[in-house]
Amino acid sequence: MSMRIDGVRNPYEVYQTQRTNNVARLSRAEEKKDIVALSEQAKDYQVAARALKEVPDVRQDKVNEIQSKIESGNYNVSSKDIAAKLLGNL
Repeated sequence: MSMRIDGVRNPYEVYQTQRTNNVARLSRAEEKKDIVALSEQAKDYQVAARALKEVPDVRQDKVNEIQSKIESGNYNVSSKDIAAKLLGNL
C-alpha cells in the first residue's frame, strides 16, 4: 500500500531551495559589516591611559629622600599633620 501526498515537491528540490535561501541570507549578512567609531572623548581617554601606563607607580626619588631621612634620624612628622590628613580624608 502506498500513500500519495499532493502538493509536496521533490525532497531534493526543497533542500536546494532552502540551501539557496541560506546562502543568500549569509551573503546579505556578510555585506553588513560592524563599524566601530570612537568619539573624541574616548580617543582622549586612550591617550591618557597610555600616558598613565608609562608613569611609574612609585616615585623612587621621594622614597629615597624619606628613607635617607629615616636612616639618619631626621624624619619627623608632627601629630598635627597626621590629624589634619586623617580628618581631611573623612
